[in-house]
Amino acid sequence: MLSNFSKKRHLAIKAYRKFVTEGRNQPKPWEALRNQIYLGDDKFVEQSKQKIPQSASESKIPDVQSKPRSQAKPMKEYEILSKTRNDAIVMAFASGAYTMKEIGEYFEIHYSTVSRIIGAR
Repeated sequence: MLSNFSKKRHLAIKAYRKFVTEGRNQPKPWEALRNQIYLGDDKFVEQSKQKIPQSASESKIPDVQSKPRSQAKPMKEYEILSKTRNDAIVMAFASGAYTMKEIGEYFEIHYSTVSRIIGAR
């Protein structure tokens, strides 16, 4: 890793220390995480999505991130508990039990709209 900062070890260590120090008190990168897997701006997210085969799109939550449906509330309950449709969408997705596609079908919107709503929060 140090070779990314300099070919000379003592300079690399100095540059690495500066890099770490400058990163203190910065927002945590996980706060900017979008769609549970992307760290980047809108352009990066869209470019990354283009590279994913359609069968592996947001319609499937990775197994390690999904929760059993038995632990989640029914979609209707998120709708009732929320002040707005968008709040319900965010809550349902945060439960880990529903895909963007399923949430979109429930609220009768495209899953890309669900993605934008989640990403805006």
